[in-house]
This record gives sequence, structure tokens and C-alpha cells, in this order.
Amino acid sequence: STRIYAINIGNEASKIMKSDENRALKLYEKAIKYDRFNGAYRIDYAQILSKKFSEEKDKKYYNEVMKQISKVTKYEPYNNAYTPIIINLMLSNGFINDAVNLADIKVSKEPMVLQWYNQKIELNYQIAKYLIENNQYDESIVYLKNVIETKQQLGETNGKLIKPMKLSQEYESKIETAISWMEQLTGSKTESKFD
Repeated sequence: STRIYAINIGNEASKIMKSDENRALKLYEKAIKYDRFNGAYRIDYAQILSKKFSEEKDKKYYNEVMKQISKVTKYEPYNNAYTPIIINLMLSNGFINDAVNLADIKVSKEPMVLQWYNQKIELNYQIAKYLIENNQYDESIVYLKNVIETKQQLGETNGKLIKPMKLSQEYESKIETAISWMEQLTGSKTESKFD
């Protein structure tokens, strides 16, 4: 069947993805042609295209990355395995707000999935940290607020659960650091609003 043919092509493409990008691109295009609903091919294809875009700065690669992301979210909207990759693709192509919005949407639409809280905290924390390290203090505030807001969102969800979800110490530490940075930047206490 054509699906088995597509699987064979996709498997071959994934094996050579790092060693022969141009050939892998052609193989993924062929695999997608025969199995257009397969998100794994599209995500791998988009990752290669994203790398090409960052190297060559040709807008056609970027447009194709965004097209593939759109198709993956259309054909496999509930396959959460792709969300972290999609967020990283958005970040690597400079679409920070789109990545942040996607992380926020996942928390809002799927509040019972602890992974999305972790993702939102990590993403916003890393952006804020980068901005602070580069003396862009005012720009970092919105991302620090997002980290702190995530703790509040988790608290609201946990208020409805018999057995609350619990963040790991790593994420609790990032929230505390974000609160501390926020206090230093704004000169006011923020912690009391979110406990």
C-alpha cells in the first residue's frame, strides 16, 4: 500500500536526516505526498527546513516551516508529542510571542496536563533570563509575569482536584527566581498575590 511505501521512505529519511539534509528533504516530501496526515514526517521536515532557513535566510524555508506546523496542528491536533518541537521551531525562527501564546493556550485548553505548566514556566523563564542577561529589563517583565501567572493557574486547577498536581523542585525554583527578579525590577512584592 502507499502508506507502507511512505513509512519506508520516512524511515530512510530519518536515518539520513543529519548526514544528508538535501536528500532527506526530498524523501520527506515524497513520504508526505503518500501519507499527508503523518505529523512525524512533517515535524522532521520542518526541523530540517528551519535549519536551512537559519543558515541561508531564504524566506521560502520559513514559509514552508510554518506551513508544516499548520498542517501538523490541523491533522494531529491532540498529538502533544509535537508541541515542544513546534514551540522550539517558533523560537528558533524568532517568533517568540507565537511560542509563548502556544504554551499559554496549552495550559488554558488542557489544564490537567502538568507538562504544559512546566513548558510555559520553562519557556517564559528562559526568555526572561536571556533578556535580563542582555540588560533588557523592561522587556523581561511580561515573561516574568507569565512564569508567576502559571503558578496561579496551577493553583486554580489544583483547587478543583482531589489529588493536586505538583511541580518539581526545578520549576518551583524557577518560579521563586522569577518572583525575586520581578521584585528587583519593579521594587514591589509580587509573591503575596500568587500564594
